[in-house]
Amino acid sequence: MVPNPLPAPVDPAAPRVLLLHGETIFCAGAQRMLAYFLQGTQEAGIHATLALAPSPKLEALLPPNLPTLPLPSNQRFSLPGLLRQTLAVRRLVRQHGFQILHGWTARDWELTAAAALATRCPSIGLLHDHPVAPHISPSRRRLMRLCGTHVLSRVLCVSHAVAQACRDQRYPAHRVCVVHNGIPMPPTPEPSRRGPVVRLGYLGVFSERKGLRVLFQIIDELAQHLPAGWELHLAGGTQEEAGTRLMEELKARYADRAWWSQLHWRGWITNAPAFIAEVDLLIMPSSEFDPFPTVLLEAGAAARPVLAARVGGVPEIVEDGLTGWCFDPTQPAAAARRLAQLVQQPELLHDAGAAAGVRARAQFSVSTMAAAYARLYRELAPRQGS
Repeated sequence: MVPNPLPAPVDPAAPRVLLLHGETIFCAGAQRMLAYFLQGTQEAGIHATLALAPSPKLEALLPPNLPTLPLPSNQRFSLPGLLRQTLAVRRLVRQHGFQILHGWTARDWELTAAAALATRCPSIGLLHDHPVAPHISPSRRRLMRLCGTHVLSRVLCVSHAVAQACRDQRYPAHRVCVVHNGIPMPPTPEPSRRGPVVRLGYLGVFSERKGLRVLFQIIDELAQHLPAGWELHLAGGTQEEAGTRLMEELKARYADRAWWSQLHWRGWITNAPAFIAEVDLLIMPSSEFDPFPTVLLEAGAAARPVLAARVGGVPEIVEDGLTGWCFDPTQPAAAARRLAQLVQQPELLHDAGAAAGVRARAQFSVSTMAAAYARLYRELAPRQGS
């Protein structure tokens, strides 16, 4: 990575923040949100610089001319690698006068904590998921708790649901805080067209965790109440063997149903907002904790309502009965009855979509997210002369 030069601060009084992202093999939701946040820093008066290990995929997402500094890689975690990264961060702090360290993902917490001890800077560890999510190993959970309990100034969570999970895991309550994610908001979207067929949509990975089994149970129930007047568009695909097996099982069970012809398989798409704008109702059937689903923010940005499983941070986005509808993922029959009502009363979809668009622009924009980060940075910044 070729570092970009550091410009003069937009606001000379703003704290100088060093964002740390040293584990970059993946490029998923957290990395997309990092790119969105960095787009909003200038408007919010945030003086933030990204210290990044080599990551071509992430670098392609970042705004042009973003101030960046290189970090040595420690992808295969080792103590010598952590020491090299810590010394690199200490040099950057001394050279550029950074006042706050901000680790962007849970895999950056140990570097952020070690660098905070080495520099005596206030530090933030951002958490995008449940602190004991299945993909987080037991050893990393212990390391996270150690950092969050004894070193990090703040454990910053993307939703109140994640914050409560941290408190349940005995993270110090006074260190846990919340800033909701935000996304770029397009111009005021067009309302969905009213046609003879209501277009339902699913967007995401085809997996058990994302609720594909629940979705097909809902659709099978829906067809019993309402066999016509709707179609389901599925955008996405499988990413692992378990997802492939799940899809084979679902096809074996349901492919002979009359409603199977009402499914439209769109495959992986590159323009999620365009897909969402094509549908009248987005269904998010996650069967497990979902911290703060970006797809629901994207639906709001497109003024499209959602029918979403009441898990994790979903109720913090969807106002049940106003901007969409929530359901218990263990009760697909109840969700199907609600869905049948919505298909038969499309005016409800139009009104909820309009309300979702207003709420998204008021609460879940990049500018709102960046302003919340700016307040937190000012709170943590060392006072002059201290």
